Amino acid sequence: MEMLRLHLLGGPQYFLGQRPLTDFATMKARALLIYLAMMPGPHSRDELAHLLWSEMPDRQAKKNLRNTLPNLKALVGPHLMITRQALALNRDSACEVDVEQFCTVLTASQPSADLEVLRDATALYRDDFLAGFYVREAPAFEDWATIEREHLRTIAIEGLLTLVENALEQGAYEFGLEATRRLLTLDPWRETAHQHRMRLLAYTGQRGAALAQYDTCRQVMDEELGVEPMADTTALYEQIKAGALAMPPPKAIATALPRRAAEVDWSDFPKRTPFYGRHDELATLRHWLLDEQACLVGLFGIGGQGKTALAAELAWSLIDESQAQPKAPDSSQANGAFDRILWRSLVNAPPFETMVSGWLAFLTGDEKARTPDHIDDQLAALFEHLRQQRCLLVLDDVDRILRPEAGV
Repeated sequence: MEMLRLHLLGGPQYFLGQRPLTDFATMKARALLIYLAMMPGPHSRDELAHLLWSEMPDRQAKKNLRNTLPNLKALVGPHLMITRQALALNRDSACEVDVEQFCTVLTASQPSADLEVLRDATALYRDDFLAGFYVREAPAFEDWATIEREHLRTIAIEGLLTLVENALEQGAYEFGLEATRRLLTLDPWRETAHQHRMRLLAYTGQRGAALAQYDTCRQVMDEELGVEPMADTTALYEQIKAGALAMPPPKAIATALPRRAAEVDWSDFPKRTPFYGRHDELATLRHWLLDEQACLVGLFGIGGQGKTALAAELAWSLIDESQAQPKAPDSSQANGAFDRILWRSLVNAPPFETMVSGWLAFLTGDEKARTPDHIDDQLAALFEHLRQQRCLLVLDDVDRILRPEAGV
């Protein structure tokens, strides 16, 4: 039986094996599958009819539920258990729900101190529960989703705080910096998160950024709450400004987690050539990719300016760093590295579907893996893999496939 996978943290996505499920007849069919996945156990038809059609007479609501079931059964097959009285998701079948994985780690009575475990668990929180998903004329479902959304958001915030505190204790400061970035995105008014980030920036030699973080904290507190930062936040700022912040003992730094070497697709990678100058441009690109973790970066300019050479030097430097011996977390090179690096020249590029299929084969690590036939399904699978691992995909001469004659 193929694995049924539901990704509900963020915009909901549904997969059977590697195939995205898209042929839902209605939004309420999607909502029914989501509810059954989130609430294990049998649910009476009366309960489900009221959940999704509460504004209709009972008879009509139950009829709408009956009409929805054939579509859902056709999509997920034996994963759905249907009787005259109740419905349930078959938990004896292969089923994976990201919310369950997320909660298992982060709501344990003894939270894990393993930074990689915490990082992977919090990374499942791509966005709020069912972000952008709305079911018309289903107030009971929307009320339930709102409660779940707030509950899961709280778990994410607490999980990231735990990750930051453990990273500080273990000296893995780059883990902590990434966690504080995500934490302040979710909860910009949490002053302890600003304090943690100031301390982490100072520990990694970024004194100016640490002081700027205090200014950010002060602005947020003033604009949103009309208050000044707490006294201990200001005291921390003054310590950093005066260079009086006590640095952690060297032995803490030695506990930083090692980096893994990136897997590189060498088939189209440019040869390394001598490269001189352009240090500012390289530093900017590194900042965008490693510190801000930008999803998309473009290099533009007239032909012959050295865009390819600049991108190649950056890619080669990232490869070198990923293959070097692990460095202390106060190194500017510690944050980065990508799990996989792929370079493709689009000069005389094959059809777009062929390119995407090749990218998928590399990202999955299985050259023989079957990829979806339709380009929309291929792209959905590609974006899913890019969400699950840190990948650098470099497309050289991308303008070749954007011209009208390219047919893209």
